[in-house]
Amino acid sequence: IKLIHVTDDGPRMVGDKLDFVYRVNTCLHCEEPECVAACPEEAIVKREDGIVILDEKACVGCGICVDECPYDAISLDSERGVAQKCNLCYTRVDKGLMPACADNVCLAHCIYFGSPAVIEKVMREKKVSRSA
Repeated sequence: IKLIHVTDDGPRMVGDKLDFVYRVNTCLHCEEPECVAACPEEAIVKREDGIVILDEKACVGCGICVDECPYDAISLDSERGVAQKCNLCYTRVDKGLMPACADNVCLAHCIYFGSPAVIEKVMREKKVSRSA
């Protein structure tokens, strides 16, 4: 089971340059998660900090959340009979750490964690350093 799905788009020529993009598909921890409302066992909850967690012990593997997620970010583990999704490494976050994906797992350092304002600042700084 993959909790982060990566697909590639390319390579292809865009003008006179070669373009290749990796697209990451994972749980977006939605403002109003459809999976939370759809789960008949209340196995998926949204915390106060916005992290959406799936409790595998409460999950019965019905697959309703898989069907309801508009981002295809929930998978069924057929061997264990439960749904799985990214939990944003909430145990790391609770200790003041970043989720693993944002903490040097992405070798290109393209995954960020934090408030939108902090992420926007980092993106602006990266854009300036690239254009210099």
